[in-house]
Amino acid sequence: MLQEATQGVSHPGSPRLICGREIPGRSSVHSYLSRATSRDLTLEHLHGWAQRQGITVVGTGDFTHPRWLAELREKLVPAEDGLFALREDLARAVDAGVPAACRAPMRFLLSVEVSSIYKRAGRVRKVHNLAYAPTFEVAASIAAQLARIGNIGSDGRPILGLDSRDFLEIVLSASRDAFVVPAHIWTACGPAHLTRCQGARVPAGVQRGLRGWPAAVALCRARAR
Repeated sequence: MLQEATQGVSHPGSPRLICGREIPGRSSVHSYLSRATSRDLTLEHLHGWAQRQGITVVGTGDFTHPRWLAELREKLVPAEDGLFALREDLARAVDAGVPAACRAPMRFLLSVEVSSIYKRAGRVRKVHNLAYAPTFEVAASIAAQLARIGNIGSDGRPILGLDSRDFLEIVLSASRDAFVVPAHIWTACGPAHLTRCQGARVPAGVQRGLRGWPAAVALCRARAR
């Protein structure tokens, strides 16, 4: 299971580096091509700082953005199933600046966050979903389908008039090994409203987000009753 060190994402089918063991990871990440993000959100910086923080798997974020997808193809190489590593020459240069005690294998998972704004059951829904792709071909297929719906080149996290259920169908039509996870659910809609936001289909997992701390969870549960 890929278990986020700081934000809880869990999915029983997530790629594993060590079979049967939880892997510290950060699956919700943006690139420098997303709005209001650091210019330092490059693959090289993510590779280096993940090691310093003891994180084994990091989402690439933003794979629907044409420029970022091209950069991912250029700088990443296949590793274990569904996982990628920074190109050897790039990794060697970054690792030289990482303390020896922190150096460890580090992998990337192709990911993207999509902001969906749509109407369902007489109410406007504003939901963020995370999608994960096992290969570049699948990521490109998802991006191509989303490009027919809205502008995916202006923001690493595209904002689309797309129902969450339809987004899920697009991702699964690209590959049954791809999956969708509702993002920062305590902020977007809360666990009590997941079915209402996502439709009848049960999501593969959830991302709690920064409001997933125990005190915040207890408060959200109390309000949902």
